[in-house]
Amino acid sequence: MVRLDTLEKAGYRIRVIPSHHAADAREIFISYQLKGWFDQEYYKETAAYFNFAPPAELPDVRSIILMTYADPPTRFTFHQNGRAIPAIVPPTYLHGREKDQVCAEALQRVLDPEGYKIMIAPLPLKTIATSNGLARYGKNNITYIDGFGSFYRMVAFYSDMPCLDDPWNVPCMLPTCQTCKGCLRNCPSGAISDDRFLLYAERCLTYHNEKPSDIPFPTWFKTEWHNYLVGCMDCQMKCPENRHAASFVDGMAFSEEETRMILDGLPSEQMPAALREKLKQCDLLRFFDLLPRNLTALLSRLTTS
Repeated sequence: MVRLDTLEKAGYRIRVIPSHHAADAREIFISYQLKGWFDQEYYKETAAYFNFAPPAELPDVRSIILMTYADPPTRFTFHQNGRAIPAIVPPTYLHGREKDQVCAEALQRVLDPEGYKIMIAPLPLKTIATSNGLARYGKNNITYIDGFGSFYRMVAFYSDMPCLDDPWNVPCMLPTCQTCKGCLRNCPSGAISDDRFLLYAERCLTYHNEKPSDIPFPTWFKTEWHNYLVGCMDCQMKCPENRHAASFVDGMAFSEEETRMILDGLPSEQMPAALREKLKQCDLLRFFDLLPRNLTALLSRLTTS
Protein backbone atom coordinates (compact mmCIF):
# COMPACT_ATOMS: atom_id res chain seq x y z
CA MET A 1 0.00 0.00 0.00
CA VAL A 2 1.29 3.45 -0.92
CA ARG A 3 1.86 5.52 2.24
CA LEU A 4 0.96 9.01 1.04
CA ASP A 5 0.35 9.97 4.66
CA THR A 6 4.13 10.18 5.11
CA LEU A 7 4.09 13.11 2.70
CA GLU A 8 1.31 14.76 4.69
CA LYS A 9 3.48 14.50 7.80
CA ALA A 10 6.29 16.20 5.86
CA GLY A 11 4.07 19.24 5.26
CA TYR A 12 2.48 18.40 1.92
CA ARG A 13 -1.24 18.25 1.21
CA ILE A 14 -2.16 15.43 -1.18
CA ARG A 15 -5.22 14.53 -3.22
CA VAL A 16 -5.60 11.69 -5.71
CA ILE A 17 -8.36 11.55 -8.32
CA PRO A 18 -9.05 9.29 -11.33
CA SER A 19 -7.22 10.44 -14.46
CA HIS A 20 -10.43 10.76 -16.50
CA HIS A 21 -11.14 14.00 -14.64
CA ALA A 22 -8.54 15.69 -16.86
CA ALA A 23 -11.27 15.68 -19.51
CA ASP A 24 -13.73 17.19 -17.02
CA ALA A 25 -11.24 19.95 -16.25
CA ARG A 26 -10.93 20.61 -19.98
CA GLU A 27 -14.71 20.95 -20.32
CA ILE A 28 -14.84 23.41 -17.42
CA PHE A 29 -12.02 25.46 -18.95
CA ILE A 30 -13.76 25.56 -22.33
CA SER A 31 -17.08 26.46 -20.71
CA TYR A 32 -15.53 29.58 -19.22
CA GLN A 33 -14.38 30.63 -22.67
CA LEU A 34 -17.82 29.96 -24.18
CA LYS A 35 -19.38 32.14 -21.50
CA GLY A 36 -17.11 34.98 -22.55
CA TRP A 37 -15.26 35.01 -19.23
CA PHE A 38 -11.80 34.99 -20.83
CA ASP A 39 -10.20 37.78 -22.79
CA GLN A 40 -9.06 36.25 -26.11
CA GLU A 41 -5.38 37.02 -25.59
CA TYR A 42 -5.45 35.61 -22.08
CA TYR A 43 -7.31 32.49 -23.27
CA LYS A 44 -4.74 31.77 -26.00
CA GLU A 45 -1.81 32.22 -23.65
CA THR A 46 -3.35 29.97 -21.00
CA ALA A 47 -4.58 27.30 -23.39
CA ALA A 48 -1.11 26.99 -24.89
CA TYR A 49 0.22 25.74 -21.54
CA PHE A 50 -2.42 23.13 -20.75
CA ASN A 51 -2.28 19.57 -22.08
CA PHE A 52 -5.29 17.50 -21.11
CA ALA A 53 -4.09 14.26 -22.71
CA PRO A 54 -2.10 11.84 -20.53
CA PRO A 55 1.49 11.47 -21.76
CA ALA A 56 2.28 8.65 -24.14
CA GLU A 57 5.52 8.05 -22.21
CA LEU A 58 3.49 6.86 -19.22
CA PRO A 59 1.22 4.01 -20.32
CA ASP A 60 -1.81 2.98 -18.29
CA VAL A 61 -2.32 6.33 -16.56
CA ARG A 62 -4.92 5.85 -13.83
CA SER A 63 -4.73 8.85 -11.56
CA ILE A 64 -3.84 12.50 -11.08
CA ILE A 65 -1.94 13.29 -7.90
CA LEU A 66 -2.04 16.85 -6.56
CA MET A 67 0.67 18.03 -4.15
CA THR A 68 0.66 21.38 -2.37
CA TYR A 69 2.94 22.99 0.18
CA ALA A 70 3.34 26.35 1.91
CA ASP A 71 5.09 28.95 -0.26
CA PRO A 72 5.23 32.45 1.28
CA PRO A 73 5.97 35.65 -0.65
CA THR A 74 9.55 36.92 -0.89
CA ARG A 75 10.61 40.48 -0.08
CA PHE A 76 13.66 41.84 -1.92
CA THR A 77 15.29 45.20 -1.21
CA PHE A 78 16.50 47.68 -3.82
CA HIS A 79 18.28 50.98 -3.17
CA GLN A 80 17.88 54.33 -4.86
CA ASN A 81 18.86 57.85 -3.72
CA GLY A 82 19.78 56.62 -0.26
CA ARG A 83 16.43 54.85 0.22
CA ALA A 84 15.84 51.15 0.79
CA ILE A 85 12.83 50.07 -1.27
CA PRO A 86 11.12 46.75 -0.53
CA ALA A 87 9.82 44.85 -3.55
CA ILE A 88 7.62 41.81 -3.03
CA VAL A 89 7.34 38.77 -5.27
CA PRO A 90 4.19 36.70 -4.59
CA PRO A 91 4.17 32.95 -3.96
CA THR A 92 4.80 30.48 -6.82
CA TYR A 93 7.05 32.74 -8.90
CA LEU A 94 10.48 31.82 -7.58
CA HIS A 95 12.37 28.52 -7.93
CA GLY A 96 9.24 26.83 -9.26
CA ARG A 97 11.00 24.16 -11.31
CA GLU A 98 13.32 23.27 -8.46
CA LYS A 99 10.46 23.09 -5.97
CA ASP A 100 8.37 20.95 -8.32
CA GLN A 101 11.33 18.64 -8.75
CA VAL A 102 11.66 18.27 -4.97
CA CYS A 103 7.96 17.34 -4.86
CA ALA A 104 8.39 14.85 -7.68
CA GLU A 105 11.36 13.19 -5.97
CA ALA A 106 9.52 12.98 -2.62
CA LEU A 107 6.46 11.47 -4.28
CA GLN A 108 8.48 9.04 -6.39
CA ARG A 109 10.29 7.74 -3.31
CA VAL A 110 6.93 6.86 -1.78
CA LEU A 111 5.69 5.23 -4.99
CA ASP A 112 8.87 3.28 -5.79
CA PRO A 113 8.19 0.32 -3.47
CA GLU A 114 4.99 -0.38 -5.42
CA GLY A 115 6.57 0.29 -8.81
CA TYR A 116 4.36 3.23 -9.76
CA LYS A 117 5.58 6.13 -11.88
CA ILE A 118 4.68 9.81 -12.30
CA MET A 119 4.97 12.59 -14.87
CA ILE A 120 4.13 16.30 -14.56
CA ALA A 121 0.53 17.05 -15.57
CA PRO A 122 0.12 20.55 -17.12
CA LEU A 123 -3.51 20.99 -16.10
CA PRO A 124 -5.66 23.85 -14.70
CA LEU A 125 -4.71 23.20 -11.10
CA LYS A 126 -7.20 25.53 -9.44
CA THR A 127 -10.08 23.87 -11.28
CA ILE A 128 -8.98 20.41 -10.22
CA ALA A 129 -8.09 21.35 -6.64
CA THR A 130 -11.46 23.02 -6.01
CA SER A 131 -13.35 20.18 -7.67
CA ASN A 132 -11.83 17.56 -5.37
CA GLY A 133 -12.08 19.56 -2.15
CA LEU A 134 -8.39 20.24 -1.65
CA ALA A 135 -8.92 23.98 -2.09
CA ARG A 136 -11.78 26.46 -2.14
CA TYR A 137 -12.23 29.57 -4.21
CA GLY A 138 -12.21 33.09 -2.86
CA LYS A 139 -14.26 35.86 -4.41
CA ASN A 140 -10.99 37.03 -5.97
CA ASN A 141 -10.71 33.75 -7.93
CA ILE A 142 -7.64 32.85 -5.87
CA THR A 143 -7.79 29.45 -4.21
CA TYR A 144 -7.23 28.79 -0.51
CA ILE A 145 -6.15 25.74 1.47
CA ASP A 146 -6.72 25.38 5.20
CA GLY A 147 -3.52 26.25 7.04
CA PHE A 148 -1.82 27.71 3.95
CA GLY A 149 -4.29 30.40 2.99
CA SER A 150 -3.47 31.39 -0.59
CA PHE A 151 0.28 31.28 0.04
CA TYR A 152 1.08 27.88 -1.41
CA ARG A 153 2.37 26.19 -4.54
CA MET A 154 0.67 23.29 -6.25
CA VAL A 155 1.89 20.71 -8.73
CA ALA A 156 0.02 17.87 -10.44
CA PHE A 157 1.30 14.52 -11.67
CA TYR A 158 -0.14 11.84 -13.90
CA SER A 159 0.45 8.40 -12.42
CA ASP A 160 -0.23 4.72 -13.12
CA MET A 161 -1.14 4.33 -9.42
CA PRO A 162 -4.76 3.21 -9.06
CA CYS A 163 -7.29 5.56 -7.49
CA LEU A 164 -9.93 3.92 -5.31
CA ASP A 165 -11.91 7.05 -4.42
CA ASP A 166 -13.47 9.66 -6.66
CA PRO A 167 -13.81 12.92 -4.70
CA TRP A 168 -15.09 15.10 -7.56
CA ASN A 169 -17.69 17.73 -6.79
CA VAL A 170 -18.85 21.17 -7.81
CA PRO A 171 -16.20 23.75 -6.75
CA CYS A 172 -17.27 25.80 -3.76
CA MET A 173 -16.42 29.23 -2.42
CA LEU A 174 -15.16 30.07 1.02
CA PRO A 175 -18.10 30.70 3.40
CA THR A 176 -16.56 34.01 4.48
CA CYS A 177 -16.83 35.28 0.89
CA GLN A 178 -20.61 35.37 1.15
CA THR A 179 -20.46 38.53 3.28
CA CYS A 180 -16.89 39.81 2.84
CA LYS A 181 -16.02 42.22 0.02
CA GLY A 182 -12.46 42.98 1.13
CA CYS A 183 -10.79 41.81 -2.09
CA LEU A 184 -13.40 43.52 -4.26
CA ARG A 185 -12.91 46.84 -2.49
CA ASN A 186 -9.12 46.61 -2.55
CA CYS A 187 -8.52 45.52 -6.14
CA PRO A 188 -7.17 48.76 -7.64
CA SER A 189 -7.96 47.88 -11.26
CA GLY A 190 -11.50 46.59 -10.73
CA ALA A 191 -10.65 43.08 -11.90
CA ILE A 192 -12.87 41.53 -9.20
CA SER A 193 -16.60 41.90 -9.61
CA ASP A 194 -19.85 40.69 -8.11
CA ASP A 195 -21.35 40.03 -11.54
CA ARG A 196 -19.51 36.78 -12.33
CA PHE A 197 -17.50 33.94 -10.84
CA LEU A 198 -14.16 34.57 -12.58
CA LEU A 199 -12.27 37.81 -12.25
CA TYR A 200 -11.58 39.95 -15.31
CA ALA A 201 -8.09 38.60 -16.01
CA GLU A 202 -7.41 41.21 -18.68
CA ARG A 203 -7.78 43.91 -16.00
CA CYS A 204 -5.74 42.14 -13.33
CA LEU A 205 -2.38 43.70 -12.51
CA THR A 206 -0.81 40.25 -12.33
CA TYR A 207 -1.53 39.62 -16.01
CA HIS A 208 0.05 42.89 -17.15
CA ASN A 209 2.87 42.72 -14.62
CA GLU A 210 4.13 39.53 -16.29
CA LYS A 211 4.63 41.10 -19.71
CA PRO A 212 8.14 41.78 -21.10
CA SER A 213 9.60 45.25 -20.74
CA ASP A 214 9.02 46.11 -24.39
CA ILE A 215 5.25 45.87 -23.84
CA PRO A 216 4.07 49.03 -22.03
CA PHE A 217 1.46 49.02 -19.32
CA PRO A 218 -2.04 49.91 -20.54
CA THR A 219 -2.71 53.64 -20.66
CA TRP A 220 -5.45 53.25 -18.05
CA PHE A 221 -2.97 51.99 -15.44
CA LYS A 222 -2.38 54.39 -12.56
CA THR A 223 1.03 54.93 -11.01
CA GLU A 224 -0.21 54.19 -7.49
CA TRP A 225 -1.29 50.67 -8.50
CA HIS A 226 2.28 49.36 -8.75
CA ASN A 227 3.07 47.57 -5.51
CA TYR A 228 4.93 44.39 -6.52
CA LEU A 229 8.01 43.44 -8.50
CA VAL A 230 5.95 40.95 -10.48
CA GLY A 231 2.34 39.87 -10.12
CA CYS A 232 0.02 41.45 -7.56
CA MET A 233 -1.16 40.55 -4.07
CA ASP A 234 -3.47 43.39 -3.04
CA CYS A 235 -6.53 41.15 -2.85
CA GLN A 236 -4.65 38.41 -0.97
CA MET A 237 -3.11 40.75 1.58
CA LYS A 238 -6.53 42.14 2.48
CA CYS A 239 -8.17 38.72 2.69
CA PRO A 240 -9.11 37.55 6.22
CA GLU A 241 -8.33 33.96 5.19
CA ASN A 242 -4.65 34.95 5.01
CA ARG A 243 -4.60 36.56 8.43
CA HIS A 244 -2.53 33.72 9.90
CA ALA A 245 -0.58 32.92 6.73
CA ALA A 246 0.71 36.36 5.70
CA SER A 247 4.41 35.98 6.44
CA PHE A 248 7.34 36.92 4.20
CA VAL A 249 10.71 35.42 3.36
CA ASP A 250 13.49 38.01 3.14
CA GLY A 251 15.30 37.81 -0.18
CA MET A 252 18.53 39.46 -1.32
CA ALA A 253 19.28 43.18 -1.21
CA PHE A 254 20.59 45.07 -4.25
CA SER A 255 22.91 48.07 -3.94
CA GLU A 256 22.28 51.42 -5.64
CA GLU A 257 24.67 50.48 -8.44
CA GLU A 258 23.04 47.10 -8.95
CA THR A 259 19.60 48.69 -8.88
CA ARG A 260 20.70 51.24 -11.50
CA MET A 261 22.01 48.53 -13.83
CA ILE A 262 18.71 46.67 -13.58
CA LEU A 263 16.73 49.85 -14.24
CA ASP A 264 18.93 50.63 -17.26
CA GLY A 265 17.98 47.28 -18.76
CA LEU A 266 21.60 46.24 -19.16
CA PRO A 267 21.58 42.89 -21.01
CA SER A 268 22.33 40.05 -18.63
CA GLU A 269 25.38 38.96 -20.64
CA GLN A 270 26.86 42.45 -20.24
CA MET A 271 26.28 42.87 -16.52
CA PRO A 272 28.98 42.06 -13.96
CA ALA A 273 29.27 38.36 -13.27
CA ALA A 274 28.56 38.91 -9.56
CA LEU A 275 25.22 40.62 -10.28
CA ARG A 276 24.23 38.01 -12.82
CA GLU A 277 25.00 35.24 -10.35
CA LYS A 278 23.07 37.06 -7.64
CA LEU A 279 19.99 37.34 -9.84
CA LYS A 280 20.35 33.70 -10.78
CA GLN A 281 20.59 32.56 -7.18
CA CYS A 282 17.38 34.35 -6.19
CA ASP A 283 15.69 33.23 -9.45
CA LEU A 284 15.09 36.76 -10.70
CA LEU A 285 17.28 36.24 -13.78
CA ARG A 286 14.47 34.52 -15.65
CA PHE A 287 12.32 37.62 -15.07
CA PHE A 288 15.07 39.91 -16.27
CA ASP A 289 13.20 40.97 -19.41
CA LEU A 290 10.42 42.52 -17.32
CA LEU A 291 12.38 43.73 -14.29
CA PRO A 292 13.39 47.15 -15.72
CA ARG A 293 9.82 48.09 -16.56
CA ASN A 294 8.27 46.77 -13.34
CA LEU A 295 10.94 48.14 -11.01
CA THR A 296 10.74 51.54 -12.72
CA ALA A 297 6.98 51.60 -12.18
CA LEU A 298 7.36 50.56 -8.54
CA LEU A 299 9.97 53.25 -7.85
CA SER A 300 7.85 55.86 -9.65
CA ARG A 301 4.96 55.12 -7.31
CA LEU A 302 7.17 55.56 -4.27
CA THR A 303 8.67 58.83 -5.45
CA THR A 304 5.24 60.33 -6.17
CA SER A 305 3.54 59.07 -3.00
